[in-house]
Amino acid sequence: MLTFEPITQEYQLQQALTVYQANQAYFDLTQEVPTASSVRRDLATRPDGISATRKLFALIREGKEVRGVLDILHGYPDAKTDYIGLLLIAEHHQGWGTKVVQQSVADAQKRGVQVLTLAVLVNNPNARGFWQAMAFTAFGDATAQINGRPFAVQLMRREL
Repeated sequence: MLTFEPITQEYQLQQALTVYQANQAYFDLTQEVPTASSVRRDLATRPDGISATRKLFALIREGKEVRGVLDILHGYPDAKTDYIGLLLIAEHHQGWGTKVVQQSVADAQKRGVQVLTLAVLVNNPNARGFWQAMAFTAFGDATAQINGRPFAVQLMRREL
């Protein structure tokens, strides 16, 4: 079983950085170099008016092994919706992403969440394909600010 361990300690931040560095293809798309500062920024970033208690920024663990990083806002933009802000997997094509989504769906359903949403980079067709395979459908387009730069994103959702 996977666990989602909130990142609260420096050693966890360094483990998250290792996951970030294993995803250089994503960071090439966002024109970033993953650093401890970028992990800290992602840990702290949330929409105005959203309390830190509604954000889960966590290591994904299977036992002691770190499998990825997950960022979810609970009850955003409304009480019945959770927003997946980031999912990075350390080892690709091993089924970890699918397992994380399945567990996130089950956890959300237990809390009465009715919809999961996310934004995927338009220039990331592999990620779009993954989310489509996870039963997410497109419902709009937007622009996201990533590291101070605008990027076109496709908004996706999954009804639970």
